[in-house]
Amino acid sequence: SSFPQDVIDQIKEIFKDMDTDNSGSLSVEEFCIALKQTNLSVSNDDLIKRVKEADTDNSGTIDFKEFLAQLEKSVNK
Repeated sequence: SSFPQDVIDQIKEIFKDMDTDNSGSLSVEEFCIALKQTNLSVSNDDLIKRVKEADTDNSGTIDFKEFLAQLEKSVNK
């Protein structure tokens, strides 16, 4: 990861808060709820696209590694 460890630790806490069922990964629903809570204006199509981009193993959920990789992509644009 290109993020410093203290930032990764903070991201991990945010991820845990988003993971409302404590499964260790984010369902599409959890991911969408979390994105909408950021008050970013994100369309449903954009949400679906972001979930598909993040879910690199096509499991239907987003684990922390995938979440972190998606964040890095967003930051490095």
